[in-house]
Amino acid sequence: MTIIVKFIGSLRNFFGESNAIFNCENEISIKELINRIINKKPNIKEILISSRNDEFQLNSLVLVNGVEISVLRGLETKLSNGDKITLIPVIHGG
Repeated sequence: MTIIVKFIGSLRNFFGESNAIFNCENEISIKELINRIINKKPNIKEILISSRNDEFQLNSLVLVNGVEISVLRGLETKLSNGDKITLIPVIHGG
């Protein structure tokens, strides 16, 4: 199963490239994909998530095929072969 991840804005700088392909043997959730991204590039963790009290909170908008995960199943949204994930940081200056 192949998942395509697109990094927008500062996430692209932290990850080091604009797109990445993740190959998975089985169906995975958004949360599992985020953990794989962090394992591949640990420096992205600080901008991608906050972990307070062992809670996993995203600091980014996550789109699955153009649909924000909050209208799906959130972090438990299951991914399918060929899904396109877009990560958009919500941290910005003002």
